[in-house]
Amino acid sequence: MKNLHIYIRVSSSAQKKDGFSLEVQEDFGRKVAKQLGMKAVLLDEGANSSTIGYRNVLEDVVKVGIEKGTIKQLWVFDRSRLFRDSADSQIFRKDYLEEYGCKLYEGEYGNEVNFDSVDETLAYDLISRIQQAENDKRTSKSKEGIRRFLRLGTENKH
Repeated sequence: MKNLHIYIRVSSSAQKKDGFSLEVQEDFGRKVAKQLGMKAVLLDEGANSSTIGYRNVLEDVVKVGIEKGTIKQLWVFDRSRLFRDSADSQIFRKDYLEEYGCKLYEGEYGNEVNFDSVDETLAYDLISRIQQAENDKRTSKSKEGIRRFLRLGTENKH
C-alpha cells in the first residue's frame, strides 16, 4: 500500500482552534488517503508561520523525504500550508515535486495537481502568486492596525 504524506500547519497558536485547525486538516487528509486507497502518514508542523523562521518538518522531513524517495505522494489542505511566497512555491514545485516525481494532492477531495499539463502548472503558479498577494494584504492590514492602536494608546495618555 502506498503512503500519502499529510502535511498540516497553522500560522499561529490562535488558529489551532479555528476552522482550519490542525485537527480539521488531519481529518480531511485521512479521508483523502482512504479515498485514494493509501495509508495516511501525518507530518504535523504545528503552529508555524510560513513567512517567518525555519519550518523543521517542511525542510527536514518533507524536502529530504522527497529527495530520498521516501515521500512520493504529498497532500495539503491548500497550497498556503506549504508556502505563501510564490517564488518559494515555484522552486518547491520545480526542484522537488517535478524533479523527484512526487505527486501533490490538495483539498478536501484530494485533487492531484498535474505538472505535466502546462495549464495546471500555470494555474499552480498563479494561485501561489495570489496567495502571496493575500498574505501581503493581511500583513499590511495587521501592521496598520498595530500603528493605529499605538497612536490611539498614545493619544489617550495625554
